Amino acid sequence: PRLDVLTTRALWGSVCGAWGSAALRSRWLCERMEAHWRQHGCPLYAQFDNDTRFQGTHTHPDVLGQAIRLCLALGITPVFAPPREHGPQNLNESFNHLLPQKVWQRFHHASVPARQATSDRFVAAYRQRRATRDDQAPPRRAFVQIKIQDIEKGTLLEKRLRSGENVEQVELDRRPMEYLYANGKNFVFMDSANYEQSEFDEKVVGNMALYAKPNTELVVLWCDGRPISIELPNVVELQVTDTAPGIKGATATNQLKEATCETGLKTRVPPFITIGEMIRINTTDGSYASRA
Repeated sequence: PRLDVLTTRALWGSVCGAWGSAALRSRWLCERMEAHWRQHGCPLYAQFDNDTRFQGTHTHPDVLGQAIRLCLALGITPVFAPPREHGPQNLNESFNHLLPQKVWQRFHHASVPARQATSDRFVAAYRQRRATRDDQAPPRRAFVQIKIQDIEKGTLLEKRLRSGENVEQVELDRRPMEYLYANGKNFVFMDSANYEQSEFDEKVVGNMALYAKPNTELVVLWCDGRPISIELPNVVELQVTDTAPGIKGATATNQLKEATCETGLKTRVPPFITIGEMIRINTTDGSYASRA
């Protein structure tokens, strides 16, 4: 079956001759293609690149471009590389550029069968070269971006690891402890096993004070006899102490308002939340989860 290759970047095309890619509009391209097909006949397939003047705008993916509508009206099957898949698109555009350059411009063909034979030889050589490159290319590996904490300094570091790479895990002692109260910039905890009290500074507790109320049992992570950090539950329940007046009958959650909780945490809540209500807060980002 006959296949027409169309690309706005080609200096020479098998269908539309030479055109410059600057200041081209979809209507002009369609008029040029229709004139050529009236003269030489319609192909079964027309392969385009992903230029929006051929494919149509990506802003409205359900709307067909003028070139696609013209092909369908004439019974021609349009062929595109999938949008935003740069690998297949780059391979297609590279081949569409090489074929006219290596075959149609370099040789003079006495007939259409002669040009087809030269094209077939080029396609076979191109496939062999691509297969050799793929075999010699190193295997692609996935990477994982992680955040790790320096135990000595308490700083967070970002590391990029290969998939399957082994990471040595630090042995941590997980102790249940009850948070009692704040003592200036320190925080007093009591060991639930032996009732011994300890004071931790802000480097250890982090933002715990925004999510945990006094007399709350938490898990403290220890390493080599030193407290490292506090492990918070995924969700905590806090009381709203300040927020704008609620809207009567409001049920929508897509509109949020500022609110302050009893621990001083500031978050955004739906408009139907009022002062005094208990809400559930995600400790990972401080966002509103639901009513308690």
